[in-house]
Amino acid sequence: MLTHSCSRTPARLRRGQRGQGLIEYAIILALIALLVIAIMNVLGKNVQSSLCQASTGLTGQSASGCTIWGSGSNFYGELGLGWTGNGGATPQQSSGGPVGPIMATASGTFMTVALKYDGTVWTWGANGFGELGNGASCGATYPSECLGSNVPVQVSGLSSVVAVGATAITGYAVKSDGSVWSWGGNAYGELGNDTQSVCGAGLPTVPNCQGSTSPVQVCAVGVVVANCGGSYLSGVKAISSGGAYSVLALKSDGTIVAWGSGGAGQLGNGLGTNSLVPVNVTMSGSFTSATAVAAGSYFGMAIATGGNVFTWGDDGENELGTGEAVCSPDPCDKHSAPVQVSTISNITAISGGRLHAMALSSSGTLYGWGDNFYGELGTAPCTPQPCGASTPTTIPGVSQVVAISAGSYYSLVATSGGQAWGCGRDDWGQLGNGSINSVSPYNVDPMTQVLKVKNVVLVQATWLSSEFITRGLNGQ
Repeated sequence: MLTHSCSRTPARLRRGQRGQGLIEYAIILALIALLVIAIMNVLGKNVQSSLCQASTGLTGQSASGCTIWGSGSNFYGELGLGWTGNGGATPQQSSGGPVGPIMATASGTFMTVALKYDGTVWTWGANGFGELGNGASCGATYPSECLGSNVPVQVSGLSSVVAVGATAITGYAVKSDGSVWSWGGNAYGELGNDTQSVCGAGLPTVPNCQGSTSPVQVCAVGVVVANCGGSYLSGVKAISSGGAYSVLALKSDGTIVAWGSGGAGQLGNGLGTNSLVPVNVTMSGSFTSATAVAAGSYFGMAIATGGNVFTWGDDGENELGTGEAVCSPDPCDKHSAPVQVSTISNITAISGGRLHAMALSSSGTLYGWGDNFYGELGTAPCTPQPCGASTPTTIPGVSQVVAISAGSYYSLVATSGGQAWGCGRDDWGQLGNGSINSVSPYNVDPMTQVLKVKNVVLVQATWLSSEFITRGLNGQ
């Protein structure tokens, strides 16, 4: 996550007083009352942009597209329901506003980014750091713009967009020409244009960590001139953003670049430091080309050509899946360059969560590793920390999985039959199963089915809320 010394975040902030639900609730309510966007210990994520077109085979602007359903927190309008407050434990359909059918989505902490079939980008949710990208900003007196929007607003000046992403407080768009654009928070160089916001002491607050309220172009690798000096990143085809304010971008030649927060080694370039502009992820040996990337909170993941998985960054909770002894104090730089997860192969999908990871094989086997304090690996919670699985283990309770998403202490999947399932933390209704577990550690295990939604093709687990992307216009 973010640290104000531009290095590493103390473990006490990252864990968010784990297991002490009342304390967390008090913090959240206090932040809401102060109109301060809470950004600590979150998963932007993920995250990796969910592409409806790829999952449904839909093509062209005339296709019916997909719609978004959500459950869990909606205090900043992040579910797009047209109102604010807890969204409940049963999924509700996003109001959609002027967006209509969508092609891709990504979620930050309290905001959502959506790509429409015409190549325009729309956002809703919090805007304390300019993450809506529509030019509206917070003033010194914290006007209503800081609260954001509970219905979609259009991101300024973007067209011909083919993919979207989001960290906790920053949005991203990849255009058809391979360029990358960013907007929102910039405390660790998340904008990627060799600039950095000057934040006050303590947690970043509105508006002093605001980066840009409208899109700016990301610099080319190694460019260290403010606003890029006319040299910009190109050739990008996919993007994944983590809650620790770091970004991974996959290029069409199979190489990976990264920028933003890097104190735990999550940029994968061997240095373990932050970067205000893109750097090359180290790729060598059997790892010379990637087909997919995923950013967790403090770690990165990639699928190499051929189906092997490589990870890098923090391993304080076994997030890297290599079976090695955990590092400390957490978060910590275990491997600042990629290492192979040697016990799995033929992997087709990956997802990085707050402290755990997921992978799906070509045979349909669902794997998970890392933390299991809340049952996010589909088995009974473990204690004391660190605990869980140091190498990939199969997640029980569900089969025929086609899409996965690792969130903040919980996991979601979609099956070939159009159902959604989840396990792990459920204290805000984020599992969408019709109930809320208010007893610490708030766990639900094994996998439980998400209610109401049908024809689910993609899922997104974030911090306190979830999104279920359904085929067609009503998900029924």
